[in-house]
Amino acid sequence: KKLNHIHFIFQTLASMEDKKFLNIKTMNQNLVRFQNAVTGAMIQNAMKIKKELAEGSTAYPFKEITPVNIGNPHLLGQPPITFTRQVLSILMYPELIKQDCFPEGVKKRAKWYLDRIPGGIGAYTQAQGYPFIRESLAKALERRDEGVKCSPDHIQMADGSADAVLDVLSAHISDSNSGIMIPCPQYPLYSGGVVYLGGAEVPYYPDEDKAWQVTVEHLEQQYKEATAKGIKVVGMVVINPGNPTSQIYDLETMRTIIKFCYDHGISLLADEVYQDNIYTKKWYSFKYAVATMDAPYNKQPLYSFQSASKGYYGECGLRGAYVEMFNVDPEVEAQIKKITTLNLSINTVGQIALDLIMNPPTIENEGKDVYDQFIKERDEICSVMKKNAELALKYFNSMKNVTCQPSDGSVYSFPRVTFSDAALEEAKKRGLAPDLFYTLEGLKETGMVFVEGTGFRQKPGTYHFRTTVFVRPCEKFEQKLQEYKKFNDAFHEKY
Repeated sequence: KKLNHIHFIFQTLASMEDKKFLNIKTMNQNLVRFQNAVTGAMIQNAMKIKKELAEGSTAYPFKEITPVNIGNPHLLGQPPITFTRQVLSILMYPELIKQDCFPEGVKKRAKWYLDRIPGGIGAYTQAQGYPFIRESLAKALERRDEGVKCSPDHIQMADGSADAVLDVLSAHISDSNSGIMIPCPQYPLYSGGVVYLGGAEVPYYPDEDKAWQVTVEHLEQQYKEATAKGIKVVGMVVINPGNPTSQIYDLETMRTIIKFCYDHGISLLADEVYQDNIYTKKWYSFKYAVATMDAPYNKQPLYSFQSASKGYYGECGLRGAYVEMFNVDPEVEAQIKKITTLNLSINTVGQIALDLIMNPPTIENEGKDVYDQFIKERDEICSVMKKNAELALKYFNSMKNVTCQPSDGSVYSFPRVTFSDAALEEAKKRGLAPDLFYTLEGLKETGMVFVEGTGFRQKPGTYHFRTTVFVRPCEKFEQKLQEYKKFNDAFHEKY
C-alpha cells in the first residue's frame, strides 16, 4: 500500500510538472483547428498502401498508387522545361558557361543573370527580391496585360505563392471579426490560412450549374449575412482559373466582382497561378479588368499572385512566386513588405525560375534552336493536360451518379457525386464524410488518390472529389479512369 501511495504521488507530481509545458490544449488553437485535405486522410491512407505494396503485398488489385491529389506534375513524369534547367545549371555552377554542353542562347541568358547577381545565387538578395528580376517581371506583365503599366516597386517576390498569400491575409486580419470572402469550393490554403490567422471565413458559392460563375446578388447576400453576425468583411479571394473548379471568369463577371468589392471597401486577392493553363476561353488578369474600368472602379485595391509551381512548368519545389500590389495604400504595402525582412532574403533560384517562365526564350534573344525546343516542350505538356481534361470530362460524365463541368483551364477536374441514403448511412456509421468514404473505397480498389470535396468547403448538401490531369501518358490516365468507372458503378450498385 505504501508503494502504491508513493507511486500515486510521483504520478501526480509528474502530471503537474507536464502542465508547465506547452501541450495540445494550451498551444495556439488556431493552429489545431485548421486542416488541409490535400495532405490529409486520403494521402495518409495512400502512403500506407504504398508502403504495403513496396513490401510485396498482393492485397490490392493494382501494383502502384496514382497520386492525383496534388498539383505536383513532375512527380507524375512531366519533364521540366529544358531551357529553365539549363540556365539554372549554369547559375548553380558558373564554370559550365565555359563548356560546350549548352547552346549559346542558353549561355547568353545565363550570363545576363550572372552579370546582375553580386556574389552569385548563394548570396542574400534584397528582401523584396532582386531589383532586376522585378523589373523584368514588370515588363512581362505589361505585355501580358496589353500595355497596362506595371511598376517593379509594387512587386514582392516570395518563396511560393502560399507565403505571399499568408502575408497579405495577415495584413487584413486584425481580430476574429475580420472576414475574408472565400469561393467555395476553394483551395484549402485560404480556409486554413484564415483560421490559422484568427479571422472569419465568409463563404460564397459559385454556381456549379452555370459553369461555376458568380452573381452580384449572391455576393450581396453572403456579405449581408456576414455583417449581420458582426463580421467586417475586409478581403475577397478569387481563384481564376479555378482550383478546384477549373472555371475561367469572363470580363463581365470579373467587373461585377470588382464593383462589388469597391462599393463595400473590400480588398481583392486574385490567385492567378494557373494563368498558363488555358483550354477553352480567353483569360484576362484581374489587373487588366481593374485598369480598364471607368472611375472610380479602376482604383480598386488588388493583390495578384503568380507562381513557378503551376502552368506548364510545374517547378513546385523551386518555390518561386510574387504578389503584385495594385492600387494598394502605400503605407499598407510597406507593412506587407516589412514581413519579408524577417527572412532577410527570398529564395534566389525560385526568383530566377519565375523570370525564366514569365520571359521565355525568343528567336531574337536566344536563337531559333533554343526557341523551337522550348515551344515543342511547352506545347507537348499543354496538349497532355488538355487531352487528360477532356478524358476526365468524358469518363466522369459516363459514371453512374456522377456529373462534371468542363475544365476551362487550371489542372483539375471536380466531379460531383450523388449518394443514396444507404451510402450516406454507411459513411455515418464509419464516422466519415460521405465523399471521403467514397474516395477511400476508390483508393482501395483502384489506387487513385483523389481529394474529397469536403476538404474544399463545397456547398452544403453536395459532394465532390478533385483530380489533377497530369498522368502520363494519356493512355495510362484513360485506363485508370476506366478502372475508376468500374469501381464507381459497383459502389453505387452496392449502396
